[in-house]
Amino acid sequence: MTPILDMARHIKARLRNSLWPQAYAPANFQSRDPAALERDVGYALQIAVNQMAHIQKIGFSLAGKKILELGPGSDFGPQLIFASLGAKVTVADRFLAPWDQHYHPQFYRMLRARWDGPAPALDAVIEANGYPSEAIGQIALAGEQLNRVPAGSFDFVLSNAVLEHVHDLPQVARNLALITRSPGLNMHQIDFRDHSDFSRPLEFLLLSDRAHAEIFRRRNGECGNRLRASEASLHFQAAGFAVDAIEQNGLADENYLREFLPRLRQSRSVYRDWPAEDLRIISALFTLRK
Repeated sequence: MTPILDMARHIKARLRNSLWPQAYAPANFQSRDPAALERDVGYALQIAVNQMAHIQKIGFSLAGKKILELGPGSDFGPQLIFASLGAKVTVADRFLAPWDQHYHPQFYRMLRARWDGPAPALDAVIEANGYPSEAIGQIALAGEQLNRVPAGSFDFVLSNAVLEHVHDLPQVARNLALITRSPGLNMHQIDFRDHSDFSRPLEFLLLSDRAHAEIFRRRNGECGNRLRASEASLHFQAAGFAVDAIEQNGLADENYLREFLPRLRQSRSVYRDWPAEDLRIISALFTLRK
C-alpha cells in the first residue's frame, strides 16, 4: 500500500470491524487520545510531505494560491503547513472537527517543533489557542452543499480518502467544478474499499441498493459509497473536469478477488457483471483539470 493511502489508515482503523451502532458518532466528533499525540503528529507530517510531493509533481505552486481541502480530519496540521508556505487555505467538512482544548494545543506545539519550514500559520493557531480566520478558513458544509460557496473561489481543491464517504458524488463533482476557477486543479485520493473490513474490501458490493443505503445512512457514510474508479472518473468528466491522470495505488488481493468474483456473479447486485479489472482497483489518486 502506498503512503498516500496510509495517510487515513490510523483514523479508519478504529472504524474497522465495529458494530456500527445506530447513534454512531462521526470520527471528527470523537474524543482525541493525548497518548496518541506522537503518532498523530508524525501522521500529519506524512500527509503534508506526500501531498506536497504530488503537488510539485503536477507543477503546481502553493504560494499565493487559494486552496480548499475537503474532509481534513481531526486536526488541520497539513493545511496549516500549506498556509505557512504562502497558500490561503480553507477546510470544508460536514462534520468539521472542533477545537479540543485537551488535545490540540499540545498537538500543534509538537507539530511546530518537528516542522522545520516556515510556520506563521502554525504560530498563529498556537498563540490564539484556536483557529483564527487569518490562519485558516473553515466551511461547515457537506460536499453536496458546496454550491453555496461562490463560483471560482479556489485555484486548487484536494481531498484524501473523503469522496468515498459522500452520498451524491455526481452533485459533489459538479460543486467542485463550480468552486474551482478556470484554469484550476483538483487532486482527490479515493479509497474504494468496504470500510467494515479492509481485508475483505469488496463485500459491500453484494448488498442490495436498499440495504447499503440504510447502512450508509446509519453510519454517516463511513462504510463507503461503493462507487468504483470508473464511475468516479465518469462523474468528474460529466461535471466538466478533464481527467489528467488516475494513479492506481491500491489493488485487491488476487486470492481474495478469485474467491469473491463467483459470489458476486451469482448475486443480484447491480455490480454482478462489473468488469474484474475495475473491481480490482481499491484506491486511486485522481488529478483533474478545469
